[in-house]
Amino acid sequence: FCNIASEFPQAELVMVGPEVGIVDNDGSCLNVRQYLDRNVSQAFQQRIHFLGKIPTEEVQRLRRESHICVVPSRFEVL
Repeated sequence: FCNIASEFPQAELVMVGPEVGIVDNDGSCLNVRQYLDRNVSQAFQQRIHFLGKIPTEEVQRLRRESHICVVPSRFEVL
């Protein structure tokens, strides 16, 4: 996202789903906020929104409104 955000100043990243942690380069498991604080500049952090687990209807609305949608789950798109 940071590569895209620097070129497209209106781009935003919205992430949904349960927070299970992100393994950082040093092997530590971080929550989303900790990971962003460690790895993403403040300017870009303001454009990243983590909504956590939300109702399916809300996820469907976000998908319809987005320009790009990435679904990394192999089960959710079957």
